[in-house]
Amino acid sequence: MATLTNTKIKDTYDGLLKTTDNEALDVSGVTLIEDGLGNASALSVGRSGNGVTITGNLAVDTNTLYVDASNNRVGIGTSSPDTLIEASSAVGTSTSLLKLRNSSAAASNNIGLIDFEFDNSFSGQNVDVQIGAIKTNSGNEESAFVVKTTAGTGTPEERMRIDSSGNVTIRDGKKLILNRPDNAIDSELSTNSAGTLILNSRNGEGFDFQNGGTGAMLIDSSGNVLVGTDTVLAGAANRGNITINGTSNAILTFGKAGALQGYLYHDGNDMTVNSGSVGVRFEAGNSERMRIDSSGRVIVGGTTAYEANSATITGDGFIGLRRTSAYSLELRRDTTDGGVAAFQKNGTEVGSITVTNTSTAFNTSSDYRLKENVVPMEGALDRVDALKPSRFNFITDPEKTVDGFLAHEVQAIIPEAVTGEKDAVEEYEVTPAVLDEEGNVIEEAVMGTRPVYQGIDQSKIVPLLVGAIQELRAEIELLKSQLNA
Repeated sequence: MATLTNTKIKDTYDGLLKTTDNEALDVSGVTLIEDGLGNASALSVGRSGNGVTITGNLAVDTNTLYVDASNNRVGIGTSSPDTLIEASSAVGTSTSLLKLRNSSAAASNNIGLIDFEFDNSFSGQNVDVQIGAIKTNSGNEESAFVVKTTAGTGTPEERMRIDSSGNVTIRDGKKLILNRPDNAIDSELSTNSAGTLILNSRNGEGFDFQNGGTGAMLIDSSGNVLVGTDTVLAGAANRGNITINGTSNAILTFGKAGALQGYLYHDGNDMTVNSGSVGVRFEAGNSERMRIDSSGRVIVGGTTAYEANSATITGDGFIGLRRTSAYSLELRRDTTDGGVAAFQKNGTEVGSITVTNTSTAFNTSSDYRLKENVVPMEGALDRVDALKPSRFNFITDPEKTVDGFLAHEVQAIIPEAVTGEKDAVEEYEVTPAVLDEEGNVIEEAVMGTRPVYQGIDQSKIVPLLVGAIQELRAEIELLKSQLNA
């Protein structure tokens, strides 16, 4: 067999190698090349199909490519690889260390995938994981990074994608699971078939939302929502609770399209409920039961002021009760006799309603200590004679005829028995003003006039009637004495 001693191989023919002395090498199989002293080299050559065999380490340009034969490792840019394949280079921040390129212009899906396989000796199947890049838009050359896995066997399925805009998608309703340092599952993020986002605290400890490392909001294990605190300030166990805690005050605001609509506010002393330019509505049993309208009127049992079967309380001290049947007002006193209502003027009581087990009294102030310039009544008969008692019906009740007086006629004789002035009218709001969301008037209120009717307290006529009876009795006694003389 010919040997090579510091010479080059030349004149290569099909299936034949020649040396410088034109002695042929036997290449019917794989031939080990030796040096001139008979020492075996690391290189063996053979026919097409048998390839080239190198034994021992291989270095190309020191560490451009290095094969560590003793540890079965390959180094690129290093002569001491510590993994199966290690690439090392002092590259800049914008230079790739490794490039995988699909040179096919026809690539329409996978640009390049790296496949991880495990030969499962239990089932005889390969367990596959793939990571790589795919082409997502053939026109705009958009791409995405994908992660694929298998559920034990079968073709790897896409589980996660980072698209060309940087959006991260977890596919097919799978979960994002967050573990504690001990690898116990703490929380998971997922969606259901309807697309609802589900954030689940698997250990039942709730959710802590922080700002700059400080707790801003907490949903605890009982479902309480705590803002600015981690403690439920009020409420019993198993009751839903929303707590808003501030350093000096607390506020809960409500908005629409970026504009403030109202708020709940506590300044440490008082609670404020603000609804902006509109009213506040209260519902129970899925129906409205009370509201405070934009004018400040409290309406119970209705939606507008003074409607049937409702009560209206205004901010200027008016209470209106309206009912189509039964009593509109019931005053009740239990156990002892006494008052059920008191009437005051400038802080002084001027009348009352009192009850016993069998009767009701409507009382007006009459204590002698409240009176002065007390003199006997004179001319009572003449004043009674000036009264014009009549029979009439009210316009709203034409079928009922009653006895009574015309208020203005009595007023001229007994002024204290009549309230109001003859033919008086007042201005009132027919249709309220229309306001926009900021409270500005966009349509003025429509005003009108209506009569203010006079009233009469016929009990005030009683003293005059008593005086007239006494004068009449005196005249009768005088006539009797004259007849007996």
